Amino acid sequence: MKRKILVMFFVMVAFFSVINVSNSKVLGVQTIDNIVITTNLSDMRPVQGKRKQTPTAFISNSNVKTSSSGCYWMKKNGSSWQYYSTATFSQGVFKYHFRFEVSDSVASLPNPVTVTLDGRTSKVETLHSSGVYYFSIDSEEFEATENEVFTATATVTPEGTGKVYYGSRPYESAGTSTFTYAENKTDLGTFTCFANPGYVFKEWRLGSPNGSPVTITEEQIKASREEVDKNKWLDPDVYIDSKDTVHFKLTQGYKLYAVFERDTNPSRKLKGDLNLDDLVNSTDAAIALDIYKGSHPITEVSMILGDMNGDNIINSTDAAMILDAFKLGVNTFVTI
Repeated sequence: MKRKILVMFFVMVAFFSVINVSNSKVLGVQTIDNIVITTNLSDMRPVQGKRKQTPTAFISNSNVKTSSSGCYWMKKNGSSWQYYSTATFSQGVFKYHFRFEVSDSVASLPNPVTVTLDGRTSKVETLHSSGVYYFSIDSEEFEATENEVFTATATVTPEGTGKVYYGSRPYESAGTSTFTYAENKTDLGTFTCFANPGYVFKEWRLGSPNGSPVTITEEQIKASREEVDKNKWLDPDVYIDSKDTVHFKLTQGYKLYAVFERDTNPSRKLKGDLNLDDLVNSTDAAIALDIYKGSHPITEVSMILGDMNGDNIINSTDAAMILDAFKLGVNTFVTI
């Protein structure tokens, strides 16, 4: 009998020793004393007129989850803080209110719990309701800055050798394209260039006509990263995804130069130039229609030059595309 009592005593001592150990398994449930959270708030600081974004929280313990509700931007109003529902930031001071939760089936939280948010450590009150622990914490305060405006320019060099566009729309001055924008770390600007007859595009240069060539490609960037955090921009700030298209991050101004050189390949012809006069215009569109109607002979060369969409026939669609190329001044070269 004494032996049974001693055994039961030691079992009870062991049991209470287990449940009093912090950050250990308590009846199969982990007690979490310290939680470290980092966010990407530094990439989405409030800027006047800029749309609000929802930050992402990276939590040290996988049992702690960001709540599906209860997370929002707040704006200071006098000595108090109010929920901010407007889509864009205005003048004022802001902070972000986070709410996290833990299912009591997988872990428990003390009250208070120690939380480190973006390097700031504090004791945070926890609540327990309906099988879930909750706690809330606010970010640091941010004063909304004024929207800084930048200008990017793309210039043809030597003059008269080609055209530059922002995106896909031509500007009135074909030799220089200008794009003015407000700072936005998640978007990018794009310039595209086209050679004039007798010239071919060589490279993009940054800063001046004799500046550093833009050599980093999108493929090189992707190859150097297994995974891209979409909330942060890729390095470097300027890169190309094809030889004639350059992208740049919208966080500062840029001077880009599209450098062209003489076309020394006599077999290179303009796509759509059906009468081989080194121009693409309405005359070529009319020839394409005549070929479609059967009133103009078709040759191997005219098929290469006139089949604009690559469907192995020349018809009214190709004629319309030739006319568009003429109106936009877009020159594409093929080798015969």
